[in-house]
Amino acid sequence: ITAIGLCSLCGLTLIVLGSEAARRMDPELYLSKRTRNHYEPDFVHKRKAPARMKRPPSILLALGSEMPNPFISSSWGRKPSVYDKVKVSVLKYTLFPIRLFLLGTLLLVAWAIASVALIGAPRETGSKSSKPLPRWRVILAYPTRWVARAMLFVAGFYHISRRGRQVPRSRAPIIICNHTTAIEPLYLSAACNVSFVGEREHLEIPIVGTLARSLMIVAIDRSASSQRAEAMQAIKDRATSPLPWPAVGVFPEGTTGNGTCLLEFKVGAFTPGVPIQPIVLRYPHRHLDPCWVEAGPKVEHIAVRTLCQFVNHMEVVFLPPYDPSPDEQADPQLYATNVQRVMASALGVPP
Repeated sequence: ITAIGLCSLCGLTLIVLGSEAARRMDPELYLSKRTRNHYEPDFVHKRKAPARMKRPPSILLALGSEMPNPFISSSWGRKPSVYDKVKVSVLKYTLFPIRLFLLGTLLLVAWAIASVALIGAPRETGSKSSKPLPRWRVILAYPTRWVARAMLFVAGFYHISRRGRQVPRSRAPIIICNHTTAIEPLYLSAACNVSFVGEREHLEIPIVGTLARSLMIVAIDRSASSQRAEAMQAIKDRATSPLPWPAVGVFPEGTTGNGTCLLEFKVGAFTPGVPIQPIVLRYPHRHLDPCWVEAGPKVEHIAVRTLCQFVNHMEVVFLPPYDPSPDEQADPQLYATNVQRVMASALGVPP
């Protein structure tokens, strides 16, 4: 057993060192210019779409050639290389089931920790209540953040390049982030003291509901006709509350894009008129574009391919808090537009 443990530790160390060496040798890890040009919007109509995209939404063809199309994956219509075929064929029967088992185990561990933290707590405590969880329950639930980081590690995100850190809630009660994949909420749960906006029905789902209550999500009823107004009011109430709630995490784009530009921000996070801390994430890649968009692989295909990667890369930048001016506080759309420009500049993409 000791020998097996030492061998596993050595192998893991080599993987981490190898991923770091690869990152330093090629910091950008982007596709070649020729490949990127081939997948510009002008060529959308020349490529054969997958079965589920025989009638792509008009938005895919609506953007002009001067603006990157945020709804097209660089993997769309591209034949996998021989290396990719061999790698996936081998790893989906070896590495993939191991990672899937470990992720499931870690999810159960997180659920167990959250369950212990919520023992004896009324079901209304946290998400449905007007009061946050007591501090001692928050401390008991804190290890779920370590479990979230362990899940990212198991998924191949061994080293996450990070600059900056979250400021206290008293400085910025709202956190916003660009949205490319389903990985961002998991990372923010691991790296930040944050609660997200979620459906009230999620609280009734086994395992998921317990974790959501421990995170004190902003629960709204999406079945209601006034759900948008309810969500905006819930964000405002949470952000302006003097009680020790976690910061509110919002993805202002409202959906996922491919990272080549930022979608127009919704104004929900900007209506309260409080300072906001922007966070930008990017996923340097060579073989797998992890974005989840309309013109791209299905989400289950992306999940399998992600778990079949030897190494996955993520870069995160915590930007300084943005303090709104009186004009921006009076005009949430102006506030959203200006913050979007700041984030686009940090990403090096068009706003």
